[in-house]
Amino acid sequence: MDNITPGQSMELAVAIGRIEEMIKSLFTTVKEQAISMRDLDERVRELEKSVQRIEANQSPKQPWYAVVGGVVGIITGLGSLIALIVIVSTIKP
Repeated sequence: MDNITPGQSMELAVAIGRIEEMIKSLFTTVKEQAISMRDLDERVRELEKSVQRIEANQSPKQPWYAVVGGVVGIITGLGSLIALIVIVSTIKP
């Protein structure tokens, strides 16, 4: 280390200065990314809340075959009631 010339020490100082600037640039980039991630996290949370509100407002949908089965059951029940009334009205006391 004693054999360092003034030109070499200047080159070393310039190299160290460049490294310091790169490190500062990296720290700045990391800080910007952290801020960006926090903003993104907040936006994702807002979207999740919106989705939960939308899902809460939607009524549950029944499968089509359950609805058709219910309608057929009601029609069958009405038909049976009408048939029962007709049968009872034909009975003579």
